[in-house]
Amino acid sequence: MKGRSVARLTQADVTRLSADPTPARRAATMLAVANVYQGGDLSAEEREIANAIINAVLPEAELEYRRRLAETLKNAPGLERSIARRLAEDVMDVARPILAESLALTDEDLVAVIEHRGLDHARVVATRPQLSAAVSTALIKTDDETVVLRVAANENAAIPTQAYHRLLDRFADNANVTDAVAQRRALPVA
Repeated sequence: MKGRSVARLTQADVTRLSADPTPARRAATMLAVANVYQGGDLSAEEREIANAIINAVLPEAELEYRRRLAETLKNAPGLERSIARRLAEDVMDVARPILAESLALTDEDLVAVIEHRGLDHARVVATRPQLSAAVSTALIKTDDETVVLRVAANENAAIPTQAYHRLLDRFADNANVTDAVAQRRALPVA
């Protein structure tokens, strides 16, 4: 398969890759496919084949290959949501670029990661440039100072009134948090 583009991959290639006993070669192929995937110029059939290759190899890939895959795919146009979600729920070295940047993750995905993974995952989600009300609320519910401070300082974080109340109730004595809230351009009247 070396040197072939995704445009010429067929289902037979996926089958052959699945039968390849060499994990390093399989992982290298996965990364090569990810590089083409990241370019975004794939037909629906090519994207399906690329997804099949990534899904076939990802569960067995070593940490370094998964980390490189996440870095390659973090801004990939049309990234399959299930792949983004698997990478986002991985160990932090793998999850970080996807959690911080991938638009393939929905608010539902981000909230699930916040609620079911450790604080390190939530802290990375809190660095996203835009945070919806649902994601901001889930982040504030962690009651972690670092997370709450990042949300409060992010002008592009939609924070519902109820979340503001929780934030200020829990961190009323924390000058960093109250200052970040006070600096926000738009605060609810309540």
